[in-house]
Amino acid sequence: MNIKINGFLALVYLTFALTACTTLPPSPKQPAPSWEKREVALQHIQKWQLKSKIAVKTKNDAGSAILHWNQRNDRYNITLLNPIGSPILKLTGQNGQVLLELSDGKHYQSNNPEKLLEDTWGMRLPVSSLLYWVRGLPAPGPYDGVFDPSHRLSSLTQQNVQVEFLNYMRAGNIDLPQMLKITSPSMQIKMRIYEWSFN
Repeated sequence: MNIKINGFLALVYLTFALTACTTLPPSPKQPAPSWEKREVALQHIQKWQLKSKIAVKTKNDAGSAILHWNQRNDRYNITLLNPIGSPILKLTGQNGQVLLELSDGKHYQSNNPEKLLEDTWGMRLPVSSLLYWVRGLPAPGPYDGVFDPSHRLSSLTQQNVQVEFLNYMRAGNIDLPQMLKITSPSMQIKMRIYEWSFN
């Protein structure tokens, strides 16, 4: 009887030993790409669309709008709509020239989108820099950046403006900003992106 029990225990021990030898360790989690790799990947996103809501506050005024942005390499179309979806204006830019069309059909041209928006809409949006900030990139020029553990920008200070990347969302195979807060001495912009698409 003792011989049978000892043999059985030996068999159980051998089974566990073989199982331990053949069990594969869990696959290691893939590390997040470094900022340098992420920056290159973001810079390669040249054809994209986003839909968002923005709130703009200045010392003397405040307003909100729906913002749709369609980017094709160096050409962009930005459409602003009021909260119920009626068009406010459309801004088209390419090769340093900007065309603005208001809802009443009036057209204006300039080589400065920020000043054009301020003169016609009454709000100054940093369009030239937003092109980069909405993708989680610094605009060209010097900046001070803070990064999260996944090597994404969590905030940056550039051109006397602070940009906070409050949240990211997965879009395709990369994380892109979902919520931004942009603060300058004269204005604060809050932007919530609810849709990214590419083609």
